[in-house]
Amino acid sequence: ANLFLVQSWGVLHHLAWNYPSWSISTEWIGYLAFPLAMVGLTMMDAMVVVAILPLCFFTVTLVAFLFHGLNLTYAWSLLRFVPEFAAGMATSLLVPSLADELPTLWISIAGVVIAALFAASGHDAMTVFGLWLMLYGLAMHADAERRPLIGGIAPLHALGVISYAFYMSFAVAELATSQFFRREHLTALAHGAAFAGMMTVITLALAIVLHVVIEKPFRTAFTRRLDPRRAAALADGAVPLQRGAAPAGAPRPDRRRPGAWRGVFSPPSRFLIPPLQGRPPEAQTGWHRPTTGAGPGPPP
Repeated sequence: ANLFLVQSWGVLHHLAWNYPSWSISTEWIGYLAFPLAMVGLTMMDAMVVVAILPLCFFTVTLVAFLFHGLNLTYAWSLLRFVPEFAAGMATSLLVPSLADELPTLWISIAGVVIAALFAASGHDAMTVFGLWLMLYGLAMHADAERRPLIGGIAPLHALGVISYAFYMSFAVAELATSQFFRREHLTALAHGAAFAGMMTVITLALAIVLHVVIEKPFRTAFTRRLDPRRAAALADGAVPLQRGAAPAGAPRPDRRRPGAWRGVFSPPSRFLIPPLQGRPPEAQTGWHRPTTGAGPGPPP
């Protein structure tokens, strides 16, 4: 089950091997279902997509109430994953509609404050809501092509690059730290700061090695078969978020338009993926807004 990453699909009721991989197993079923789920969402009316968000948060709150929190891992992780994943997909469709109109910075800050307050009080569902609000604000901030809030901070960017390797390394670091403390007749409860510090240092060292030796070379090799230009950017350590992006420090155009959101929320507009054939290369990288008229109406 661990080798095929299905251990969190209800087939096991205990942790085994590299236990952090339970979350990768949970995400794996989401990746498999993503194409069909996304096609279904893009064919729905905009108001239906909007209605999905409160339903998802209600489900998360109900799960947290029934299980006394959201600390669900290998046994019941899908109960929290499905509504959170659906909320993420719905949010991705709403971001371009409102990004130019809303105060994205303050939305992100509000999300951070809400998440911090409710995490401290032990309210998991509201912590998830705060994290969603923070990510929603950051996504709209990036979509509106405003100055980066976090990505421009080099240390944070570097930590983000190795974050996957960091997560997958902490089980080994925890084992090594626990064995060391046991040999020295120390307890983690009595020396919490030392335990956390040692574990963090080991995890960070392992993450850097795994990223440089395994993750980055293999990502580059796999990507080279699909997109040689992106593979070259991966090898250089710089992957642009979009083609044709303005260089660092260049002024960004103000794309805010009055009433831009009305075209999305007015029937019968739908979130339809525009056909890529016949469009210029810069429009073939994903979602884009029409540039004619007073605001983006229904897609053609």
